[in-house]
Amino acid sequence: MDTNLEQVRKRNFEEAMGQTYAGCLFDIDGTLTVWGEEVVPAYLQQPLADISMKVPMGVCTGRRLHHALEAIEPIFMKAANPTYCQSNWLLFCDSGGIGYRFDAEKKEYVELYRIEQPYNTARREMIFYQLKKAVGKKASRCDINEISMAFVPYYTFDMGAARIMEQSRRVREIIEEQLPLVDPKGALRVADAGNGVNVFPLNGDKENGTMAFANYLRSFRGYVIGEDIKEIAVIGDQPIPKGNDEVFLNGKFGTPFTVGKPHPENVIPLPVFDNEGKNLEGPEAVAALISRMKFRTDG
Repeated sequence: MDTNLEQVRKRNFEEAMGQTYAGCLFDIDGTLTVWGEEVVPAYLQQPLADISMKVPMGVCTGRRLHHALEAIEPIFMKAANPTYCQSNWLLFCDSGGIGYRFDAEKKEYVELYRIEQPYNTARREMIFYQLKKAVGKKASRCDINEISMAFVPYYTFDMGAARIMEQSRRVREIIEEQLPLVDPKGALRVADAGNGVNVFPLNGDKENGTMAFANYLRSFRGYVIGEDIKEIAVIGDQPIPKGNDEVFLNGKFGTPFTVGKPHPENVIPLPVFDNEGKNLEGPEAVAALISRMKFRTDG
């Protein structure tokens, strides 16, 4: 680690803790959850419930709606008013391709938007089939979602994180090699979550989810949000090149924090440090971060 780079990151992190935020947008896997687990850990549920009773929160994830809800629903149950708490959580799923808000009257999530697909259904199915065939037995599961495609490498959790990430990298490289052959428009992007690979339209990535979150706060809540959206904290764990948070945490929109490994060369996104200057990761880092953040509640 470059000592000068580390010092700049620590200084910038302290400056970021002096800002006031309108809300937070989180990745789920490896960020709100312990890497490889499905649900937000108990120690993080109450702090998130308390804060989301006051300010809007959201997730931006490669998961589908029902899978995203499985992870965060325990947060709502910890709140003084579960329905109001849930209404303050927006979900941007399929890597940002679909946005949802909670309708308190219907007691269900309804769509805010859905991006336009670059290919028709038949062409999408053909692309998926060809990629699935290329990946072969290196994938334990392949799914074609409403917007994205997901390829989960074969692994067992006793392999350890490094080995699982290596398996995921191999799947990603196969898909990257095949994609130009089946995507003549160059309309699709590949991103590696470390335990799975997502393929999704360029117009439906996590950057799109960040902008949609800001537009919701402007239009429905009356918040004044700048064009660069620095008033919103965006938090993920895979900012490295080819990572599924690379676009999400590149600093173009939002104030980005990583609770995973920092980018090897860039100051952005900011790692999370404890009071002794130790770099924190995962839900532990999220808990420390939100405990120090200042939030505005006046719109």
